[in-house]
Amino acid sequence: MDSISERVAAFLRKAPARGHCFRCLAASLDTAETELHRIAELLMTVGEFRVINAQCYRCRRADTLLTFNPFAHPLCTLCRRPMPPTAPKTILRGLAYHAACWDRKARSAGGSGPT
Repeated sequence: MDSISERVAAFLRKAPARGHCFRCLAASLDTAETELHRIAELLMTVGEFRVINAQCYRCRRADTLLTFNPFAHPLCTLCRRPMPPTAPKTILRGLAYHAACWDRKARSAGGSGPT
């Protein structure tokens, strides 16, 4: 993770029950909203972060929020379903995939999996 991603993760970990919309996160962390969307994609694949529709803790608007849930499992990069610790998986370039999702991706690309 880069330093901006680490800042966002640390900010959200401070108060796990408080989801923030991208506009409020951008204002709180002095980061562009577009950059936060990229960071959200990364955080959802490597940790306990989720994008949900709910009320923002800061502005109280109903919006799309980035949240931290210490009990959530990371999401598969392809199907976006949770990956419990016991699930067979493939990690490639730091991104996690269900083994079946990776096999499907490799077959559709005509290649083999990681070696």
